Amino acid sequence: LSLYAMHALRCAADRTWDFFLPLLIAELYSAITHDLAPSAALPACQAAACVLLSAPLAGWFQRQQREHTSFVGLLVLENATVVLGGWLLVQALQGPLLPGPMVLS
Repeated sequence: LSLYAMHALRCAADRTWDFFLPLLIAELYSAITHDLAPSAALPACQAAACVLLSAPLAGWFQRQQREHTSFVGLLVLENATVVLGGWLLVQALQGPLLPGPMVLS
């Protein structure tokens, strides 16, 4: 695939996920709460993370002497935040849907 096609597929997947996840959270919590707070918390946390972490990450990236180390560090950080976000989502949904606490060992 060309670079343009891969970028288009990645953008489509990201936008689909950004649209679907708040809808899923609203659907799951509709039986418990009748407000939009759970689904509104996700974009608020994403915006807060962008505002608070963009400048420190950009400064760290510029201070690195080797580009390869910077890219590997950012890749590890991105994957770690995806795993942490998934774990937090499971913990948030733990109460109404899943029995018992989920613990990472």
